[in-house]
Amino acid sequence: MTLVTTKGSWTCVAVQDTQFSLRGSDNFLWVAGDMNYGWAGANGGKYLMRFSNLAKTAVRHLYLTARGGSRAVLVEGPASQQGGLDISDCVIEGQNAGDPAMGALIVVKGGGVSLTNTKLNFGMARPTDFKDQKDTALIMVQGGTALITNTWTNRATATPESVPVVAVSGGAAYVSRVMGMGGNWAGKPKVVRTGGTLVPDATVAAA
Repeated sequence: MTLVTTKGSWTCVAVQDTQFSLRGSDNFLWVAGDMNYGWAGANGGKYLMRFSNLAKTAVRHLYLTARGGSRAVLVEGPASQQGGLDISDCVIEGQNAGDPAMGALIVVKGGGVSLTNTKLNFGMARPTDFKDQKDTALIMVQGGTALITNTWTNRATATPESVPVVAVSGGAAYVSRVMGMGGNWAGKPKVVRTGGTLVPDATVAAA
């Protein structure tokens, strides 16, 4: 898809599998609108939305609720990807502290993506439920480049503070201004690196 603009208020609930699998460039998706999109129940860790080689595209105003056995967002792209997938002003979360997502909410496997002004809540409550991969953080960066800034994050009741907000195993992540909310943080949100590049700022505890 190229030069696509989506408008209006979209409601996508009680759906199965990945309803939006998008690729292309030069799009404005829900910039002039919004989307409420949720899933409840076990779906084997499938994603609500898959951005595959989607470059130079603005995505705004998503309210994604990945309850139980679903994940919210997958970002993919080849080494030649031009970057510029800009996701901002979104809520990406499990239902609430007591009805969370079991694993990761966002997985970046390639391409270039920025996540700005994100409310990132209630994930990683029981990641061992999944067998397709090992979930290690609310945001997993396995490849590509991710710019993560202005993130407000709430922990699920079943998720220890030691669970990272961001885990980097490949590619590069630049992390800044991450705020732990909800009154149950003794310290700073945690970010970790086992491979690739991690550039954090002083708002997080890096390991």
